[in-house]
Formats: sequence, C-alpha cells, structure tokens
Amino acid sequence: MLSAINISHFAVSLAYQDILCSADDEHFYLSDLFLCKLLSTIRLISEHFVGAEYIVVHSVPDAVHFYERNLFVEFSPYMRAEHNRYLEGCIPMIFRL
Repeated sequence: MLSAINISHFAVSLAYQDILCSADDEHFYLSDLFLCKLLSTIRLISEHFVGAEYIVVHSVPDAVHFYERNLFVEFSPYMRAEHNRYLEGCIPMIFRL
C-alpha cells in the first residue's frame, strides 16, 4: 500500500484558466501556478508531519491534460475503484513527491 495525500477538490474558475504566467513559457498558466503552490504546500506538510510519498487526484476527463502537464500520471490500472457517485467518470492520477 502506498502512502498518499488525496486532493479531493481542486478547481480553477474558467476566468483564470488561460492566463499565461510566463513570457518564456507559452504553456505555464495561472492555473498551473495555483497547482504548483498547492503541491509545494502538500510537500512541506508531507515532509514535516505526514510522510506521504504520493499525491492522488481524481481528474474529470477534461482536466487530464492539465494534470499530465503538471507531472501527474494516470493510476487507473493500479487503483481499486471507489464506489462514490461523485467520482463516476473520473480518472485517478498520481504525483510522486
């Protein structure tokens, strides 16, 4: 069994999804910056208090590319499906700390 922290809710308003954060990188958006800050905070919590090795998120199909761009990988083949109607159609993704 892997030790992981689960991000149960992460959403960025449509108004902030296509705002570029870097003149040097045309694929780094404000939404990426929000996620990076969250991952950084989770890493600190993990290192000092929890000791988790991974971060797990259940992505809606439209956001899979966003998470892949931020180094998450699909985890479906290795994760037991949860019987939760809110997760129906979502893809489990994992990020190694």
